[in-house]
Amino acid sequence: MNPVIVQLPSNPDIIDFIKRYHLHPQFWIDAIRETCELHQIPAEELTPFSDGSNLIAAINKKFVVKIFPPFHRHQWESEYRVLQHLNGKTTIPIPDLIAHGERNDRWSYFITGRDLQSRKQLPAFQWLKKIFCAV
Repeated sequence: MNPVIVQLPSNPDIIDFIKRYHLHPQFWIDAIRETCELHQIPAEELTPFSDGSNLIAAINKKFVVKIFPPFHRHQWESEYRVLQHLNGKTTIPIPDLIAHGERNDRWSYFITGRDLQSRKQLPAFQWLKKIFCAV
């Protein structure tokens, strides 16, 4: 693992995470930038998301970086496995998994593509019909 310059707390309290980090991107946006640099993704334009339960930002309108605190490791595991399993195997538009890992401060992350236009997109009722008719 590469050294982490931006050190997020290795064992944050859930309340502190929500009050200090989740609601205040100035405390974590450099961790997003650092994660991009680790994977040679230029991060000129970072747009933090205000919703969700983790630290999320769009990068150059092309990528999304999602960083999970240690107490949400189960969420990372679930989302990572689904993205990895479905990558390229469905006509339902899902983001491409670009990179993933765990930072030295124990926060997990993944980077996905934001452009879903490259995938065949179906109107919602068509892909729902495909899912439910296949069951």
